[in-house]
Amino acid sequence: MKLIPIITIIGVVASTSALADRSTQPPKPVLATSGLLSVVTGQTAKLNVVNIGDKSCNLSLAFVDDMGMVVGTPLPSVIDSGKSAVLELPVTDSQLLRAQLNFSSPLPPTNPPTTPPTNPPTDQPTPPTNPPTDQPTDQPTDQPTDQPTDQPTPPTAQSGTGHKKSKNNGCGSLIPTFEVGDAVGGTQVLTNAFFGMPQPNK
Repeated sequence: MKLIPIITIIGVVASTSALADRSTQPPKPVLATSGLLSVVTGQTAKLNVVNIGDKSCNLSLAFVDDMGMVVGTPLPSVIDSGKSAVLELPVTDSQLLRAQLNFSSPLPPTNPPTTPPTNPPTDQPTPPTNPPTDQPTDQPTDQPTDQPTDQPTPPTAQSGTGHKKSKNNGCGSLIPTFEVGDAVGGTQVLTNAFFGMPQPNK
């Protein structure tokens, strides 16, 4: 009879530990990839992404090999409506490459807001505690006491982030193209088939 509460406590502790481990795991990246293309020495791999929608998309362009390792330097980009982003990779060793779009690595703000100092500088002169006595103490009584109520309200400061808050809702309108070519023969292989692309917004 005493084994029942002990087993219950162990089950609760195990469940709590599993939930804690699950909450500490990093989120899985949101990726879209093309198929593998063979690229030989002297050719150039090119990834071109066009946004045909009316909203912007924040993403990163990259090339990976057949083992999933990044080749070259990824290109973070914010693609606005009607714009495109291009990543090129000159190949020095023949290999298999696939193009990759990463939608879970947003760009940092270009102009982060600055926080004004909370403490004033200590080297500022201290204002006099007693006002000068040679100033007139009586204020004229013919000044209007009521302020006009139709004054425009001053605009409030907005905190800039460097980019429009699109929440990546424009990524469903992207057209990616992965092509391989050289300066002599031009484009040799081209594909528009990408797996894992976001669905277009309705």
